[in-house]
Order: sequence, then C-alpha cells, then structure tokens
Amino acid sequence: MPVTPPAALSRRSPHLRRRSQGFPNWSGTERRQPYYTFLANADAIVTTDDSVNMVTETKGTGQPVYVQRLKGSSRLRRFHELMRERGATRRFAGKIESWPYTPPNDTELVASAIRRALGLETVG
Repeated sequence: MPVTPPAALSRRSPHLRRRSQGFPNWSGTERRQPYYTFLANADAIVTTDDSVNMVTETKGTGQPVYVQRLKGSSRLRRFHELMRERGATRRFAGKIESWPYTPPNDTELVASAIRRALGLETVG
C-alpha cells in the first residue's frame, strides 16, 4: 500500500484530519498495514482500471467494486470487460449502489485444474 509522502500530507493535513475522523492513520512504520482490514470493512470499493491486482483483491470481498476508467488506459480492457460480464465490477459513475455476486474462488479454480492435469480429479 503506497504511503502519501510527508510533504504532500502536510499540505493536506488539516483537510485530511477533518475528513478522516475515526479512520486509522497508517504511516508505514507500523508492523501490520491496515489494507486488508480496510477491504474487509468496506461497504463498497472504487479502484482504477490501470490495475488488475486492485480489482482481483477487492472482488474477493463480495462488496460492490467500481472501476474508474483513466484517460488513455486500454491495455487491460478485456480483463475489465470480463469482470463486468461476471457481475463482479461496474463502471464508476459517481453513484454507489449494492448488488449481489458470488466472489470467485480463484484458488480452487487453479487447484482443480492442476488436479485434473495430474489425473487426480475428473471433470464433472
């Protein structure tokens, strides 16, 4: 998880302090970062379309995952189309809604493919 540089934070500190009342302040020096705690407690998540990791990590929460398109980014277009087709994400249009979807279990999908390839499991 990136840490905001101190110079940028100091310029924004008064505003950030007002807006982040009740949120933990992680400076990067603590042993455990709160990223997965934030994900686990989020009602909805907005990420950008320049990252596969952010989308795959967040869709495992089962919470609504919105993807904000960045100008000029198209290299991951097919991945994002697939995520929308599966109901795991929606384009962010400035409004947060909730919708049900089954979080994918990618680990089991990969393990099953390996077991089949080794002849330890049959398709069916």
